[in-house]
Order: sequence, then C-alpha cells, then structure tokens
Amino acid sequence: MEHLDYTSRSQFRTDFIKAEILQDDDEDKSWMCLKRKEGACIFLGDDKKCKIYEHRPVQCQTYPFWPSLLSDPAAWEEEAVVPDDVLIDEGSTQRHWSQEEGGCEGITITATITETNDIASNENAEVVQREEITTKMRQAKKHWLRFPIDEIKTSTWYL
Repeated sequence: MEHLDYTSRSQFRTDFIKAEILQDDDEDKSWMCLKRKEGACIFLGDDKKCKIYEHRPVQCQTYPFWPSLLSDPAAWEEEAVVPDDVLIDEGSTQRHWSQEEGGCEGITITATITETNDIASNENAEVVQREEITTKMRQAKKHWLRFPIDEIKTSTWYL
C-alpha cells in the first residue's frame, strides 16, 4: 500500500480538498469534500485499493454498515455488486460498481443464506459480528448528526 506522508496541513488541503466547511472557525472541526480522480475517490490507488485505509474518514470506516443499508434486506441487496472481473449473465440483477450507483463488492448476496438459513452452506459468506455492525452503525449516525448542513446530509449520505 502506498504511504502518503503530509507534514503540512495546507499542502494536504491544496492537494486533496475541493471544499471545506469550518465550524467555529476551527480547522480541527472542519468538514471536507475531497477532490475526485477520474470520478473515483482521490485516495484510490491504481491497484484499486485505498491509499489511506488505516486513516480513512468515518464515512468510509463505517460503510456499508449505515442504518439506511441495514434498514431492510432489500436495501442491503441493492448495495451488493460483483467484482469487475466477474462476467454478469444477461438478464441478471447483479451489477458492477459504478460512480453513479456506487455499491460494495464486500457485500455478498444473502438470498441463498436466508433461504437455507444456514451460513455454513455458503462458502463465500463472511460473518460480521453483531457488535461490530452495531458499533459502526452508531458511529455513522453520530457522525451524520454532527454534519452542519442539512441539504448536503439528506442529498448525499442517507442514514
């Protein structure tokens, strides 16, 4: 993983920040909108991996365990996408990630699991402990509630 070493806040802001909202005129309480690179996150490397994974923002840390995606099975299923190297059969409801629709390759379609009620029968299933999901949901909601502009909150990051 590529390492980004920025000792200057002003240089970091110049290189990566498109817009910023200060709270109480305090840079430590600012909200930043990142620049994009070819429609994707500016921190996404050529290898399609996050260059700042260990230091990623709360919104990224808690995805896909946002309350809106956990509200019902259909919302979760809609977020699921398949890796780009997987061929999708014509007429399939599966899709690849796109800038417009987003999606998460880490979410596996759970229909087979819920139908059989047996996670062990699905060799690709990963179990995420309820405590981790609950913690990430709470983090996402707390972060979202603090965001200062309602219009942006309700139009770009649904919880």
